[in-house]
Amino acid sequence: MYPSYSSYLNNLHFFNIEEYKESVSLTDSYASLINFINFYKEIENEDLKKPIFSQTTKFKKNINVTNNYKYLKIARDKDKNDIIDKNESVFLFKNPVEDNEKISVTIKSYLNKISTDTYKKVSFDLINELIEIKNENLFDIISYEIINKCLHDHKYRNLYINICSKIWVNKQMHYNLIEIVLKNSNYYWKLLKENSEYNGPFTSEMQAKNDAYDKLNFKKFFINYIQKLYINKDTITENLDDDEFFLKKKKILLIIELISILYLDKYIKHDIIHIVIIDLLHLNNFKKIEDIEYEELYTLFKLIKGKSKNTEYLFDNKIIINEYINIIKKTLEHNEISKRSQFFLNDIIDMLSEKKNKNEEFQFKEKEKKENKENKENKENDNIINLIPKHIESLINSKKFDENILKTLNNVSIEEYLFNYIDKLINNIDDIKLDIPDILDKLVNLVNSFTFSSNKKEETLNKLKNIEFDSDEEEDNEDSDEEESSFSMR
Repeated sequence: MYPSYSSYLNNLHFFNIEEYKESVSLTDSYASLINFINFYKEIENEDLKKPIFSQTTKFKKNINVTNNYKYLKIARDKDKNDIIDKNESVFLFKNPVEDNEKISVTIKSYLNKISTDTYKKVSFDLINELIEIKNENLFDIISYEIINKCLHDHKYRNLYINICSKIWVNKQMHYNLIEIVLKNSNYYWKLLKENSEYNGPFTSEMQAKNDAYDKLNFKKFFINYIQKLYINKDTITENLDDDEFFLKKKKILLIIELISILYLDKYIKHDIIHIVIIDLLHLNNFKKIEDIEYEELYTLFKLIKGKSKNTEYLFDNKIIINEYINIIKKTLEHNEISKRSQFFLNDIIDMLSEKKNKNEEFQFKEKEKKENKENKENKENDNIINLIPKHIESLINSKKFDENILKTLNNVSIEEYLFNYIDKLINNIDDIKLDIPDILDKLVNLVNSFTFSSNKKEETLNKLKNIEFDSDEEEDNEDSDEEESSFSMR
C-alpha cells in the first residue's frame, strides 16, 4: 500500500539533509558519483582550451550555418575486410583538413542521395561540384568512391556507372588537372603534380588540351581501377570459416558483376570479357582452378545471357562458342571438381549450346529471308521484262517521255533484256520508220535517257548513229504528212 500524501508531507517536514548526506557518503555509489563529477569538470576545463565536444553535431544548433561545416560527417562503419581500403578511418569527428578527404566526403554525400527519382538532379549537382575542383588525385578518389559504392549497393549500380560516363566526357574536369605553358611559340601541358614532365610541343593550346584529354581520360582510370581489383582478388578460400568465406566470395562475385554491367551498358568491348573468361579457365597458366572461379565464370555467362538486343553479342562467332564448349567439357573430365562446380560448368555448356542453336536458327532465317527477297525481286523483274515491249511502244509513240516508265526501265537487273529488245527494233527500223518517221531520233533519246552506263549502251548508240536510210524514202517521207501510229513487235 502506497503512503498517503499527508504522511509524505510530514516525513518531508522532519527530513534532515545533513544526516542523509552523512549516511550516503559512506556508500561506494556516492564515491563513484563524486569521482565522475570531478573527472567531467576536468574535461570541461580542457575543452575550453582545445574544443572537443563543441565540434560534434550534438552541440551544433545548425550544422550547415557556414561553409566551414559543409563537409561535416560521421562516416559509416566499414567492413573490416573491405577489399578497397583497409586503412580508412571509421569515424570523422572533425572537419576534413586535406583536400582529398573533402573530395571523398563530397562524393559520398551525393552518392548516398541517388535513386531513380533523384538521379538527374543529384548527378548534375555532383558534376558541377567536381568541375570546380583542381586536385591531381581527383580521378583516383572518384574511382574508389564509385566502385566501392557499386560493390556495396547493388540497387543503383547502373546509375553510379552512368555518372562515370558523364565524367569521362566532361573535358573541363580533365583540363582542371593540368597546366599549359607557352614556350618558344609552342604549347606544352603537364600534370599539377610536382616534378611531372611536360608533354608537347603543340602548335595551339587546343591541341595541347585535346592531347591531355585523350591521355588522362577518366575512363582509363576507372577501367584500370577495376582491373586492379580483379587481378588482386584472392580466390583461396581454404581454412576460412563460413562468415569469412561468404564475405570473400561476395566481394569477388561483385567485381565480376560490375565488369558484366560495364559490358552490357557498352562501356567496354567484348575483348575484355574474353580475357576474363580465358583467365578464369586458366588457359594462360596451369594452376588449379578454384571453385570460386567456376562460380565467377557462371555468374559472368548468366548475366550476359539473353542480352544480345542491348549490345554487340559476345558469342556470335561459332568457332569461339565451340572452343569454349570443348574446353569446359575437358575440364569436366577431372574427378577433383566439386559437384557444385560441375553444375556451374554444365549449365554454362547449356547456355552456349542454346545460344549456338539460336545463332544457327537465326542464320537459317536470314538465309531464307534473303532467298525470299531475291525471289520477289526476280518475280518483279520478270513482270517488268514482259512489259518492256509495251513500255517502249508507249514512249516512242508519245511526244514526251513518261518519267515513271523511264524510272521502271532504268533497272540494272533488266538491262540485258532491254537492249535485246532495242536491237530488235534497230533490225526492223526500216519498217518501223514507215509508221514513225522520227524513230531514229526517238531511239537515240531513249537510250540516252537510261541512267546506267555500260558498254552495251555505248554500243547501241553507235549502231543508231551509223544507220542510213534510203534517200528516196527520206524525200518521200519529208513531203508526206507525218502521222503517228502505234506499233508493236510480236
